[in-house]
Amino acid sequence: MDEYQLIIWKNKILKEDPDTEFDKKKPFSVCHSKCGDIVKIKEPYNSTHFCDHSKNCTKESRKRRPAAGMPSLASSAGRKGDCQYQ
Repeated sequence: MDEYQLIIWKNKILKEDPDTEFDKKKPFSVCHSKCGDIVKIKEPYNSTHFCDHSKNCTKESRKRRPAAGMPSLASSAGRKGDCQYQ
């Protein structure tokens, strides 16, 4: 894994969603902070799939998720929320 390319890719993702969480075990699985979905990146270092998800993730599409967009208990304690990685 190219650490330099990984940093550039993560910065692109964070520019789209500053509260994004990255899976430490699977670096190309990203948790969208607004809906809690785990977005699996199709190609390493390609941010297009996540950016498309982020742009299409609207309030209407999140209504079926009661906790979507709400801060987690972890974030209220000063940490980022816990995404449900599998």
